[in-house]
Amino acid sequence: MDFVLCVLSQSTKKRQNTTSVKHSVKLFDSYDQNDDGFIDHSELEAIFFINGVPKEHALDTFAKIDADTDDKISKGELVAAGLEFVFAQEPTPAGDFFFGPLINCD
Repeated sequence: MDFVLCVLSQSTKKRQNTTSVKHSVKLFDSYDQNDDGFIDHSELEAIFFINGVPKEHALDTFAKIDADTDDKISKGELVAAGLEFVFAQEPTPAGDFFFGPLINCD
């Protein structure tokens, strides 16, 4: 029985990962306004502005998501941040900045 539960659990995680990747790709496509295959500073700032997040947070978020520090966010970097946002276990992964800084409600 434990084996069956383990297999079902892994299957559920795989579906969740697939769904999260699909959502992150759609999000990337909506952020990439000039369709160059990357998100630049102005594109991220515009999305943050639309969502009421201050510009300075966009700059910090950009730096955290731009893993290879090439001054642009690739689809892979955004997907990785999205998966971190949903699934990471460490206390402060870069993915926590996926939509700007998280608010401590304590």
